[in-house]
Amino acid sequence: MDLPLFFEKEMRVLLQDKYIDFIESYNQPRYFGLRVNALKVGDDFIDQMDFELGKIPWCDQGYYYHEDDRPGKDAYYMAGCYYIQEPSAMMVGAAVDAKPGDKIIDLCAAPGGKTTHMAAMMENRGLIVSNDISPSRVRNLNKNIQISGIRNCMVTSEDPVALAKAWPGYFDKVLVDAPCSGEGMFRKDPKLIKSWEENGPDDFVPIQRSILASAHRLLKNGGTLTYSTCTFNMKENEYMIAEFLQAHPQYELVELKSVLPVSDGFTIDMFDENLERTKRLWPHLHEGEGHFVAKMYKKDEDSETSIRPFKPLISMEAKDAFWSFAKSIGYDPEVDTLENMHQHVEKIFYIPKGAPDTKGLRVFSSGWFIGTFQKNRFEPSQAFASALKPDQVKNKIMLDHEDMNVTRYLKGETLSIDVENGWYLVCVDAYSLGWGKVVHHKLRNKIEASWRWL
Repeated sequence: MDLPLFFEKEMRVLLQDKYIDFIESYNQPRYFGLRVNALKVGDDFIDQMDFELGKIPWCDQGYYYHEDDRPGKDAYYMAGCYYIQEPSAMMVGAAVDAKPGDKIIDLCAAPGGKTTHMAAMMENRGLIVSNDISPSRVRNLNKNIQISGIRNCMVTSEDPVALAKAWPGYFDKVLVDAPCSGEGMFRKDPKLIKSWEENGPDDFVPIQRSILASAHRLLKNGGTLTYSTCTFNMKENEYMIAEFLQAHPQYELVELKSVLPVSDGFTIDMFDENLERTKRLWPHLHEGEGHFVAKMYKKDEDSETSIRPFKPLISMEAKDAFWSFAKSIGYDPEVDTLENMHQHVEKIFYIPKGAPDTKGLRVFSSGWFIGTFQKNRFEPSQAFASALKPDQVKNKIMLDHEDMNVTRYLKGETLSIDVENGWYLVCVDAYSLGWGKVVHHKLRNKIEASWRWL
């Protein structure tokens, strides 16, 4: 691999006698990983998979797989049973350590790997706001959230400055997976080398500094701020953290040694900030690409914030239509779901508990998208199906993983099936795939067009 000469020079100075091992790692194949989705599957799911898997040491739900296995082409992937993620990136969610009931914001979330990881740890309890400033990236982010069966997530596409102004001191945990020069991903994607030559570390430092300033404003006292990059450059990593800690003495670095069995960060002589508590993953030392993570605790005493809550509103006609549909498929919604339904034009959402008011912000999804209400009729969404388990509904079509009808369904084809007319949840084994509507023994495929296999 042809690496930029200036990059090689900087890495030689940084790594010294470890430089040769580092450079030789670029002649080795990259690693591939998937993370099992605890919202969908249990501990025994791994035994059902046809792939040879190896455990990723810094993520309890993470596994290596062989490139030739292509798990993204499996029906279990379409059912949201696992998320395909670069192994080193999994250490970020592990560092955040999300808990049920937390209020969390992921400021640079696309394509959704860290959001879906944290959401699984939260068990659909609490609130997670998944934000990305790029509208074009938010669409894929939202799809990954939906396919994972997440109910407690709002999706925004906003400048972190605007979010900090709207929601100061609101969140228990803030994640900044910062835009960076991407040096750690050169082996995974050599095209990033050209991007680095056009926009190097110095171009990203002011962006990272600005996002951290917003993250500080969003975090409540007593909360934690996690910062990560996929680059090696100290300007974007240890120096960025040292600068932030000096400007904000109410923070201290959290020791992650017991959570992340990887390398310590570099210390800096002029800063006495315990920078060895930051963590690095190196491709010549660990089975993954390059990553950096730092977790900081905001020591100030907790204080109350007066953020206006989101007030769900829905017409009686829309709620009655949803209730009628639920009864028709044998689904008994939780009281919490009914009390927190919100209608935005024709779309109906479940608003997570603790959601703040979003007035004036660019919101892509207000919560769990349940379906649409048009012409006095409710039609269920793909996201609604993805978040349901087969035992929650009476009307369901259970297909075996090896059944060719699974592939036909995922391609959007009509299936012949001997059941009564009505809506059905279509499942592969014990995992939901989407909806179908049976009319005269023909299942009209309702899987969302953008989710279909080509």
